[in-house]
Amino acid sequence: MRHGNRTREITVATIVLATLLTTIATGPAYGWAPAARCAFSTLIGVRGTNEPAGTGSANGGRTYASGGLGDTAGSIAAAANADRNLPIYVEALNYPATVYQAPTTTYVNSVNIGVSRLAAEIEDLARVCPNTNILLVGYSQGGHVISNVLAGSNPPAFTSVTLSSTARAHIRAVVLIASPTYRPNQTWNAPNQARSTAGLFPADFGKLNGWTSLEWNAAYTARTQQPMIREWCAEGDAFCQSAWPNGMSVHANYRVSTVMNDAWLFIRSKITSNE
Repeated sequence: MRHGNRTREITVATIVLATLLTTIATGPAYGWAPAARCAFSTLIGVRGTNEPAGTGSANGGRTYASGGLGDTAGSIAAAANADRNLPIYVEALNYPATVYQAPTTTYVNSVNIGVSRLAAEIEDLARVCPNTNILLVGYSQGGHVISNVLAGSNPPAFTSVTLSSTARAHIRAVVLIASPTYRPNQTWNAPNQARSTAGLFPADFGKLNGWTSLEWNAAYTARTQQPMIREWCAEGDAFCQSAWPNGMSVHANYRVSTVMNDAWLFIRSKITSNE
């Protein structure tokens, strides 16, 4: 199944050329500002359990006015903002990201709130920003939220949503890191990931198989459907490998690993593909 609109698939060369032409027309730039909402791409970061919340609220309370990405999603967002040839607006989902928060917010409730708000934000972006590519980055519980938005809940205690066809068409790249929904040997898993043990709330086999896009192979001889999702899970992780509590150090180390750069390069490849 193919997602996305041809008019939104802009090559890097086109963006660079537009940047050069703007510079020639307006003279030298003495500063650089991040993209605004409805830019070429919008990255929504969903932080992990107990990572610091952001401040204020935006977009109907669905996102924070500032902060709230967490270290892992924040590292990938920083790489996106550092690439000045790609106008990418970054926002963080406003949700509890907790295991328990008195008096009633449990892990299940926290994920369900995240699912509801993320789905609403994706729908709103697709309506208000018809030319933006939507990029999703989730770490730990944040990955669980994204996984459930894309393909239903598991187990049934978690909320299920159904995105509109328009909203689905705007999603161009998805990164899941250390999600409790991890299942080994899936087509969207990154190379050399954990192959034996599933997460605490493993997704059904093949749950995300439908999220693909038509892309050229490495030799540029043919186009085939390729996953637009990439998932990382290291051996021994506390949550995506069900190795609690001994795997907490593994769970915390993605942000200082090569996964951050690999994740950004994966996202970049999806929004600069020339079909």
